[in-house]
Amino acid sequence: METAETQPITLLDRFKNAEENVITRYNGEEHRWYQERNRMECELGQLLSNEISAPYMLEYNNGTQLLEEYRENFEWDSTYLVSAEWEIMPSTYINSYECSSVEEIKQYLHKEKHLETPDVEKEEVHSFITYHTEFTGDKDLKAGIRVSNLRPKQPKKKYLLSVLAESEAEGSAVAEQLKTLFPTWELLSITPND
Repeated sequence: METAETQPITLLDRFKNAEENVITRYNGEEHRWYQERNRMECELGQLLSNEISAPYMLEYNNGTQLLEEYRENFEWDSTYLVSAEWEIMPSTYINSYECSSVEEIKQYLHKEKHLETPDVEKEEVHSFITYHTEFTGDKDLKAGIRVSNLRPKQPKKKYLLSVLAESEAEGSAVAEQLKTLFPTWELLSITPND
């Protein structure tokens, strides 16, 4: 008896076939969300974070191929951050710091840029720790990328156009003029029309 091989599910299939969940909020408004798409955003964020701070992690579970499939088929918005675990006596305190780019994350990870020690007097700090504690230094820094608004890339269409242009220039000079006018176009041929 032969068994049919199943084709692996693509990321686009996961995205398109995600089940829609609807909840009604207290004010009567409906909220729609897709749990599988949220999972995909988290998965992509982890892959992008690993690419920055732990590239060897991409070797597991086909991470490199999965990241490439995301890049080929999707667009998304990113928020960059560095997560810092601070040693304090007697415990630890973890805080995330938003960054403007991957380059800024790398500056923190490579100690080219330094985080300011949290201020114990600030509201957000002393709600997590007890008084009379002391920060002894940043113990562990991790890259983080939050992915939002994951969406399939829109396919680009190709058009073949015929253009009749008048010019006093000849041959390659005409090609240069056209490249100046239409820098993203690919010039296939130029034929004189006398």
